[in-house]
Amino acid sequence: MKILARLPLYTGVSVFVLSILVTAVVVGQRGQLTNQQASATKGEASLSMIFVSPSTITVTLSTKRSVAGVDATIQYNPQEITIISSTLAGGPSYSTTGGIDNQENGTFSFSSIPLEENGAGIIASFTVQPKVSGTPTTTVLSFIEGGKTKVLEKGSLEDILGGTRGVTATL
Repeated sequence: MKILARLPLYTGVSVFVLSILVTAVVVGQRGQLTNQQASATKGEASLSMIFVSPSTITVTLSTKRSVAGVDATIQYNPQEITIISSTLAGGPSYSTTGGIDNQENGTFSFSSIPLEENGAGIIASFTVQPKVSGTPTTTVLSFIEGGKTKVLEKGSLEDILGGTRGVTATL
């Protein structure tokens, strides 16, 4: 009789313990999925362009790895804008060379090497101007991927570029 009197108590405790175990397993599996997604993009680098009014384009690099150098080729519309290659300047912790403007193909290429161990930050900036001065011009600049734009890891010299983001500029 005593066992039957305590049966609801034992059943309740059993259900409670079982629900805690099931919850722990489900939460643990979610953590594993999240960690797998994070590790898939953890080692990649990302290049972005930012338009700073009135006419400056800034190129930034985001990465957690050490970088040996960056080769960037930017596509633009040569009928809309001119890139003034003489204004190419490195960021605070980068030295920039090149600045080759190919007006026929609408490409602008340069290389940057880091002066410090950390690779993230502003790697370069340059000035653009509209073909027709005094006329508001909206144009798009984008990186050419597929071997022309690279971020090389220090040591292995492996291309770690994971993605790029261009910019729309209104001059």
